[in-house]
Amino acid sequence: MTASVTIDFISDVVCPWCALGATALEQAIENVAGEVSVALTYKPFELNPNMPPEGEKAVEHLMRKYGRTAEDVASGKKMQIERGAAIGFKFDLEKRTHFYNTFDAHRLLLWALEEGRQVALKKILLRAYFSEGQNPSDQQTLVRLAGEAGLDEARAQQVLVSGAFAEEVRELEAFYQQHGINSVPAMVLNGRHLVSGSQSVEYYEQMLRQMATAPAEACFIEFQIPLLLEVYIMSNSKKVIVITGASQGLGDGMVKAFRELGYQIVATSRSIKPSTDPDILTVAGDIGEPETAQRVIREAIARFGRIDTLVNNAGIFIAKPFTQYTAEDYANVLSVNVNGFFYITQLAIAEMEKQGSGHVVNITTSLVDHAIDGVPSVLASLTKGGLNAATKSLAIEYAKRGIRVNAVSPGIIKTPMHGEETHAALGALHPVGHMGDIDDIANAVVYLDGAKFVTGEILHVDGGQSAGH
Repeated sequence: MTASVTIDFISDVVCPWCALGATALEQAIENVAGEVSVALTYKPFELNPNMPPEGEKAVEHLMRKYGRTAEDVASGKKMQIERGAAIGFKFDLEKRTHFYNTFDAHRLLLWALEEGRQVALKKILLRAYFSEGQNPSDQQTLVRLAGEAGLDEARAQQVLVSGAFAEEVRELEAFYQQHGINSVPAMVLNGRHLVSGSQSVEYYEQMLRQMATAPAEACFIEFQIPLLLEVYIMSNSKKVIVITGASQGLGDGMVKAFRELGYQIVATSRSIKPSTDPDILTVAGDIGEPETAQRVIREAIARFGRIDTLVNNAGIFIAKPFTQYTAEDYANVLSVNVNGFFYITQLAIAEMEKQGSGHVVNITTSLVDHAIDGVPSVLASLTKGGLNAATKSLAIEYAKRGIRVNAVSPGIIKTPMHGEETHAALGALHPVGHMGDIDDIANAVVYLDGAKFVTGEILHVDGGQSAGH
């Protein structure tokens, strides 16, 4: 007996991740045919509801709206083209010169649903925009594309001219926004389970098979009835982790460790380079600036749909006698170590609250607990000590909201900042007689991420430094 699943696919015609998600879902539906019967409906979401009729140049739009650099935009295009090619969707982003308003396209899609041709029209609209650079806000273009989808062009023209389905589009958009869907693609399965972001064909296949055997209470609920959308996470679904200071040393080690575990990674630092791995999103910028934090979280949600873990790894250490610190030293350390924690953590926890779960890990230092003669570290103790205190405070504040907050407090670790000629002397500063490795810290963060009963913990990975001399 074939099981049934309903899918409401909330998306926009000019959203590249929606195009990727729709294409992957289409292939997954084909792959489970005979096992699962899928009723797929496309629902409206406008990325640019206030876009003027002439649209806006694509590169300028992305730079203005998302704070991206021209290099960021080029890197994003390259990744979209590669991911599209892997599943058979062609992006020709040289032809896609502008972003446009899509309200009329959504009206036409709702009419096409009544005519039984919505899925066909959606596929044609995505191809026309991303592969051919056609304007989805131009009514004559929409009429012609409706004809290609097997719809009556005269009736399509009448729908567009009359303003039909305008109220329905606005009501649906408002409904989804009221229920916390602020980025696309997003899918609501069987009326109550939410899957966010563009996922792989394999992910969607397993999702459909699991939903087909879900309990009866997950049945479709009419949209007129208020409901609380539940976040649906498969047991082996990819978790999303944001790592700051990710270009080298501890941060790079954590990126590798979590990628091996199948996580989707958002990696940020000033000098980070684009990644060819579709499950690694890199965002270059100064983490001490609020604009960088906003861009990291915004792009993480747009790309992967959620944030499960944030690792505040970015930090700088300046070893000087206290009276020799300059105002510039003080400002730089506070910017990275404190501002770099505050701005992004605030935004990440806000997203975690929407999900009802999340985890924050702060990377501090055992110098907070164990000052070393000859290693002046007042600014490190001031800032990282503050993070230790903030870790405990946040852990208590958010304990009943499903969000855990912990810290890893390292000793001296073998990273590129310590030349090999210093290892013996630095190792002698630890009771165990040697320095730690990057993997020691990465493994500690991995442990904390899986330790669901641990919160408010300052985990010392310091070769015994914090225990005593």
